[in-house]
Amino acid sequence: MNDDSFSKILEELDSRYIENIPSTTFFSQTFEFPEANIECSASDPQVLNAFCDPFNHLADGNLESSYQILLLSRDDFLMEPLKSPWIGEKSWYDSDLGILWFETFQGAIKIEDRKRQRLYFLYDVFEDQYWRLPEFSRGLIEVILRNKGIVSIHGAAIGDERNCLLLPGKGGSGKSSLVASALANGFKSVGDDFLLYNQKDGKSGTGTVNALFRTVNLLPSSPSWGKYKDLPHIMTRDREKHVFYPETRFSNCWVRTQNPIAIVIPTIGDAFAIAQSTPSVALKAILPSTAVLSVQPQKMIMAVTQLVRKLPIYEMTISSDLTNDLQKLASYFDFTDATHEK
Repeated sequence: MNDDSFSKILEELDSRYIENIPSTTFFSQTFEFPEANIECSASDPQVLNAFCDPFNHLADGNLESSYQILLLSRDDFLMEPLKSPWIGEKSWYDSDLGILWFETFQGAIKIEDRKRQRLYFLYDVFEDQYWRLPEFSRGLIEVILRNKGIVSIHGAAIGDERNCLLLPGKGGSGKSSLVASALANGFKSVGDDFLLYNQKDGKSGTGTVNALFRTVNLLPSSPSWGKYKDLPHIMTRDREKHVFYPETRFSNCWVRTQNPIAIVIPTIGDAFAIAQSTPSVALKAILPSTAVLSVQPQKMIMAVTQLVRKLPIYEMTISSDLTNDLQKLASYFDFTDATHEK
């Protein structure tokens, strides 16, 4: 489908939506993201709660929003059954138009250049367990933030109230296990899966980091599995990992505008060890998975390339005794105030 035909479809959706507003009640929640307050709205509160659950730690009902993500069902648009034009490749256009397709929904996205920018998101099927997965919201949030000097990085982070370590790496390298153990051991700030990197923020010249989601992804083979297996969780779509929502036990521990002070690349081994490494090793750990999943890969690559030139790089081996490894890691980087008092 070309841009012209897609634009015509969106124009039709605009007219249908405008006509339908008086008869539709929308529920809303507002969230404080870096450089943008985003309101999420839906006519079905169950849809809204499930969609917002992964980033609910950013909720603030007192904020005035300048962006809106509007989740709309077929009934909201009074549409006939969706036809073939809605099933297309996953793509993003320079004109901010795009089509998304997943197993459980079909949808169209548009950003309007008005005082209040809005993303339309049409869904075809509601399944709570899938909508609570972070992957459904990440791309939409990135589209809003991409012109504000903010990119997402696939990785984890742990730290104290001011500073944090970035922990990139491919799946199974131990980064999520470290985050899970850090939470259980009272670390004041953690983040898993995706981080928002604001390259223009901060006084140190290295930007700031925020945890995009309040989730932790774990495999049953993880050393942290035993502490988490009874917490609320759902399966990822590939059925490989479990997405945990540990807010029920650990709250207010997610990275918020922390200064990154080092990049530490973990691998799983027999004993804890840490040694300095090079920017090229860091780029190999960050770029492959991040670029594939990024809405703005070119901007992300430029931002990450500059970041690895500014920060010290380390490679770290972790053991099955993550509590002891975290103590050594905190001592190595002088995170003397990294944990809450117990």
